[in-house]
Amino acid sequence: MLGRQLIYRLYARRLRGHLAGCPMPRHVGIIMDGNRRWARRQGMPEPSLGHKYGADHVENVLNWCEKTGIRHVTVSSARPRTSPTAQTPRSRS
Repeated sequence: MLGRQLIYRLYARRLRGHLAGCPMPRHVGIIMDGNRRWARRQGMPEPSLGHKYGADHVENVLNWCEKTGIRHVTVSSARPRTSPTAQTPRSRS
């Protein structure tokens, strides 16, 4: 975990350097999609654990936004996809 914290701090410092002197957005939108796919690629036994990791990461992003003065953030979760046949009612002949 120590290595991960170091990488995170380095990433945050690099990000602050890129943002220095730039105008900050007033609003940030986040679409939560791909957490289950990410969990599968990580080899997690339960893909829904990706939702927990995604939620934990959103907290970090919200903290970044607060620290940089971004006051409006919209977080949207992706809904499950349905097949086109499930959306189109069929008539019986």
